Amino acid sequence: MRQVKFKKWIPIETIKQVGTNNEQKVVGTGCWEKEFSRVGKFHQWGLAMEDTGETVASYTIGLVEDENGVVNEIIPSHLIFID
Repeated sequence: MRQVKFKKWIPIETIKQVGTNNEQKVVGTGCWEKEFSRVGKFHQWGLAMEDTGETVASYTIGLVEDENGVVNEIIPSHLIFID
């Protein structure tokens, strides 16, 4: 297996505004990390699909195992092979 550096998706976090039913997105969530700060083992390429109800889209992903043994789905532009 090859070693890679990768960026991970940061899930959206929200804060409920006091006295309302409104929620505000926490800055820096709902996006990819800015730096290639994580190191992992590349396993293989895969195919992911997204269904919006109106359209279906497919896209390529890399399956990358991080240092904790968790397998992440990473889009190719967020992977750098380092060996």
